Amino acid sequence: MTTRDALDRIYRERGRLIPEEVVVEARPATHPLHVHFTWDDGEAADLWRQEEARHLIRSVKLPTTIVENGVPRIVHVRAFPNVPTEDGDSYVPLDVVMERQDLQEMLMSEIRREIGTLRRKYEAHLAVFRAVLREEAA
Repeated sequence: MTTRDALDRIYRERGRLIPEEVVVEARPATHPLHVHFTWDDGEAADLWRQEEARHLIRSVKLPTTIVENGVPRIVHVRAFPNVPTEDGDSYVPLDVVMERQDLQEMLMSEIRREIGTLRRKYEAHLAVFRAVLREEAA
């Protein structure tokens, strides 16, 4: 059974698909989704704390004034952007990124990559929705 099949089955049995219920279903070692989870509570707790730390770091924003067409406006940007480096991803204070050309280039490369990923993701969704709308209009 594929991951998609297992998730689809949970949705069809329960009428919804929410993380809490996926975990409940996947708990038995024989369930096909069981292998996708960390069942050692100590290890899982540490992994969860790391995720909480990522969220905390990403949540800190700096108000920044930008000028577009001669009109200033305030935007909020991450105080610690995630910069992919040779040593792995690292959160770096924005002022440090702005001082270093290498970090700026790495961050811009990552931004372009993420924009491309989002574009591909939503272009595929739009193509499906457009096809459905055309069929309904016909």
